[in-house]
Amino acid sequence: MIELAPWNKLSTDALMKAFWANNPGGIVLLCHFDETNAAWTDSSGNPLTINNSGNQYNASGKFGGCLSAPNDGSYSDVAISSLLNFGTNDFTICCWIYPASQPHAYPDFISNNSPTFGSTLSFSMRFRPDNHVTIHSGCLGDPYMASAKSYDPSFWHFVALCRYGLTMYLLVDNDVAATALINANQIINWGGTYNLRIGRNGWDGTNGYYKGLIDEVLVVKGTALWTSAIANLPTAPWNNPTGIGIYSESAIVADYTYALKFVASQTSSLGQQLIALLSSTWNLTGQQTIKIKIAAGRIGSNLKFSLINGGSGGDSSTTNFTPVISAAGTNYIEYTLDISSVADSAKNAINQLIITILNADADNTVYIDKWATLSAGEGIGTSTGGGGRIMRSSIIGARL
Repeated sequence: MIELAPWNKLSTDALMKAFWANNPGGIVLLCHFDETNAAWTDSSGNPLTINNSGNQYNASGKFGGCLSAPNDGSYSDVAISSLLNFGTNDFTICCWIYPASQPHAYPDFISNNSPTFGSTLSFSMRFRPDNHVTIHSGCLGDPYMASAKSYDPSFWHFVALCRYGLTMYLLVDNDVAATALINANQIINWGGTYNLRIGRNGWDGTNGYYKGLIDEVLVVKGTALWTSAIANLPTAPWNNPTGIGIYSESAIVADYTYALKFVASQTSSLGQQLIALLSSTWNLTGQQTIKIKIAAGRIGSNLKFSLINGGSGGDSSTTNFTPVISAAGTNYIEYTLDISSVADSAKNAINQLIITILNADADNTVYIDKWATLSAGEGIGTSTGGGGRIMRSSIIGARL
């Protein structure tokens, strides 16, 4: 048996190659700040209202326009929403900043408008006057995390805060700037009671004003996008979601810890594709069948799976199959694709997997888990005899 990627967590660099090729579900806030009138908009799949209070304005940014905070108390508040309550789940908050020199003591570029820092719901990401990046939280610490090194304020810097299981990661540019442990039961809800705020915090008065530029604010719920040094920083603005949500889902774990989940909840999702590049090619030489676990909200032919044999030594063939969902619900059902008639030369270097939505409906939520292939005479759960192998291969674009 060759065990193909169970859609589990994967290495960071791959994210930039394909994660954003289609709608990476779990995006709960995405601000490009390209609006010339500073009427900021949220480009996530469920856009939240953003209120610009004061004199923040559009300026030339890292990619296109950006938000300029003029150090006069101006701020932008994102509408209060449970979407910004992370609970005990993984998450990512990231953005680009060009901080300049900070004239105030506690300049927070992203925080919330909790009236007091003592509140367990208070939170801030700060570029201090000493040029260190710090994280502050009423429920975690003041500071909770601080970069070991300082960063030149006269350059753009990429800053990300990620929770992954029991660890929080602060990343600045190509550095893991700091890490900290977090209790598994620690709830993080930073935008469901108070507004997520961009440009200052809600409790330090003048001392909380940030001066500088902010671009490409992204908040992802359910996913830690980085847990190691970022080798390849983003070189373009994030792509906007297009209708298919995908992320790691732990609510349905009949057999495995992580599954790929996507929601084809509207007719505009028809024809949408998740395109996943493989971090290493699948060599299915000698394999007879592919087995996959699916739990779907609708019966019928909802999905088409395409295996692209485009890796080194491959013949650029495409193998398609469309499983017929036999029962709707939240229980996994195993489906089988017969690939015995597919020539080895057409399946020896699979380097891309494409899932296409063929049927979209409000109730069509799909979970996919546990790919495996079998060679002739093999049974599920066994490995090939003498010289056989078991292979795991992460899927680029599905670190969800």
